[in-house]
Formats: sequence, structure tokens, C-alpha cells
Amino acid sequence: MKLNKKGYMLVEIVLASVLAMSIALYLLNLIYQFKNKDEDIYQSISYSSDKIAITKNIMNDLDKQVITKIEKSENNEVILTTQSSGTEEKRKIQINNPENKEVTITYGKLNNDGSFDKNDSSYYQKNLQKSLLFKEIKINNENENIITIKIILESMYTNDDYSIKLLAKTAAKTLIEDNST
Repeated sequence: MKLNKKGYMLVEIVLASVLAMSIALYLLNLIYQFKNKDEDIYQSISYSSDKIAITKNIMNDLDKQVITKIEKSENNEVILTTQSSGTEEKRKIQINNPENKEVTITYGKLNNDGSFDKNDSSYYQKNLQKSLLFKEIKINNENENIITIKIILESMYTNDDYSIKLLAKTAAKTLIEDNST
């Protein structure tokens, strides 16, 4: 009895095609997974580098200063009265957070009219990515010689905390005013 070789060949072609398509779909799925992980890692590194840059620039200026008074206002501003070598100056941390736009953090010495002195070495401005969300500013003075200013930032995609924590020396009697209520 003769076997029909065309039928076996057709079955082999169908099986080979199904196997090739399965491998192709598996490889495409792997590529998408790697791409998503790569983007997550990139965003995390980008957020962390922004956090480090902001912290470094503000802390470099505050290391030379002693804070004598802090005023927190309801429009996401903290005004610091600092003292260095017997001279009092005002510095401000301002967070601009318009809806559906990127968060901008600005820090620097204030002029007499309340505007930033953009020619001073302490002036710093950083635009954050749109996917970072600003929550609030918290001021903590548990230790009498150190004050903590925490700018709470969160990613809209993950539960990771990208908050900026600033530590500064304070005078023995630092006055903290919270006008944000």
C-alpha cells in the first residue's frame, strides 16, 4: 500500500508554521517586557538625578547659613530668614505646580521687592518631568539645632517616593510661621 506523502508534508508545514509563529510571538513579548523595564529604569534614574541635583544645590547654599525664621505660605512657598557672618538675608523655596504642566522648583536669595536675585550664586531653578507630582511641603523641627524641610514628590506611575529632604542649621530660637492653613 502506498502512503500519501503530500498529506504528511502538509501536516509538517502547518506544524512548522505554528511553531515558528509561537516562537515569534514569544520573542516579541520578551522585547516588549524589556522595553517597559528599560523605560521604568530610565524614569527612576531621571527622577533620582533631579532629586540629587536639587538637594545638592540648595544644601550647598544652606550649609553656609543659619536659619533664624521660617515662613510657610499657602501658595507652596517657604521663606527662610538666614544669618551668615552677622548679615541677615531672605531666601525662598518656591514650587510652581500648574495643572497638567511640569513642576518647577526655584530657590534663591530675595531682593528687597520679594523677587529672586537671579545674579546671586544661590539662585537655582529646576523643571521636573510632568510625571512627577507635587504633594506638599512639610517642615519639621524635632531637633532644636536642625530643621528638616521636606518637599513631597511622587511618581504618577509607581508608588516610589522621590521626596526632597533638606536639612539646615537653626538658631537657638527659630520662629516657624505656617500661613498655609
